[in-house]
Order: sequence, then structure tokens, then C-alpha cells
Amino acid sequence: MARSLLNCNTALVLYAQQVGRSKAPEGIRQAVGTAMQGLAELAQRHFRDSDAVAADGRLSASGRIERQAEVARASVGALDKIRTDVLGRIDASLATANARLTIAVPAPSAERTLLEIEARSVLRGKPSGELAAIYMTACEQCDDTTRLAIANAPAFDTAFALAPEVKQAGLDARVRSENPVTAAARDELTALRSTVELAVGDVLAQFGGDPDGGDPIRVLLSEHERAMAAEDDALTAELDRLDAAAEESEAA
Repeated sequence: MARSLLNCNTALVLYAQQVGRSKAPEGIRQAVGTAMQGLAELAQRHFRDSDAVAADGRLSASGRIERQAEVARASVGALDKIRTDVLGRIDASLATANARLTIAVPAPSAERTLLEIEARSVLRGKPSGELAAIYMTACEQCDDTTRLAIANAPAFDTAFALAPEVKQAGLDARVRSENPVTAAARDELTALRSTVELAVGDVLAQFGGDPDGGDPIRVLLSEHERAMAAEDDALTAELDRLDAAAEESEAA
């Protein structure tokens, strides 16, 4: 257990350093820092309780595993609460940032339509790769005439068809160009969110679970079933031995 606790503490120190370098709002950084401290304290408590169960000579093998499952259940519940609370804070700030990431779309007009038609006449015949590059550049430079000429092309006009991921990447670049400060703040919040998820996953893995969704309680209960079966087999073997000894005694 000492190695698992050391692994937890080492990982959490590294994650805490990432939090310290973040440019997210101070209140959010403090909340994440508090969560990291909570994870460290939870790991300390988990391994202390787990070691106490392992050292309890009064417990049978199955009883020991059952008690370990109780420890794991309590730890996973506390882990989930820490994760839910801090991600709630981050997600609320992310929602606010995303709501501010808007584009001032030009109002539809006959003049705007004619400009787009003219732009398409210039761009028609461009290879798809070059057209995608022109679209991305237009998005990055807030050139809405070129951007909308391509994006608003009729569906039947396949000369201007772009992959959905290219359109989304261009839209993201356009939003970022118009709202650089808010976009940077969103990036910091997103990075902090990822840091929390990684930290929680690492701690869960040291508890004996799987950071991709595994459950250490399920693992322990599976071991409990095997231990119970082994104890039943041992008891059956002992009863068989006693029966055989009694039969030999009677025969003698």
C-alpha cells in the first residue's frame, strides 16, 4: 500500500503544479487546489484504513476482502463527491465563457447575397484542399464575405462542399479571432477540467480501479466470491477428511 500512496502523492504534486501555472480565474484555481488537497487527504485515509484491514488477524480471507470492499466503497463515494463539486464549478464558468463566444453575423441583404455569389464565381474550380485552406484563412482573418460565400453555398453546388470537421474548425477559428480573450479563458478552464479528470483517474487507479471507468469495489467483491468459494472448498475437504477418519476408526 505504501507504493500506491506514494504514487498518488507524486501524481497529485505534479497536477497541483499544473494548477499553479494555470491562468484561469483565481477562484476556480483555488477550488481546484482545494480539490487536489482533498484527493491527497482521501488517499491517505484510504490506504491507512486499507492497511488496518489487511493487518487485522481476526478476519478470515473472505471477511478481510469484504471489509476492503467497504473501505473502497467509502473512498470511491468521497472521490466522486470531490470530482462532482469541483467540475460543477469549472463547468459553470465554461458555460459562461461559451455563452460569450459569439460571432457578429452580417445581416442578410441583397447586397450581401450578391457579394457571396461574386466570391463563389472567383473561387469556383479551386481544388478541395485549396478551398479548405482559403476558408480557414477567411475564418481566422474575420473575412466574412469569403467565409459565408463558401459556407452558404447551395447544397447542390458540390464545388464548395467542405467536410463537417473543416467547417467546425473554421467556425471555432472565427469565434477565437473575434473573442481572443474569452477564448483564451475558455482554453484555461478546459485545461483545468482535464487536469481534474486525470488526477481523479490516477487516484482511482491506485485504489485498484480503472481510470477509464472500472470499479475497485467490483474487483474486491469478485475476489470475495473467490475467497468464499476457497473457504467452502477447504471446509468440505476437512469434513471429508473427518468422515474418512471416522470410517477408518469404525472399521478398525
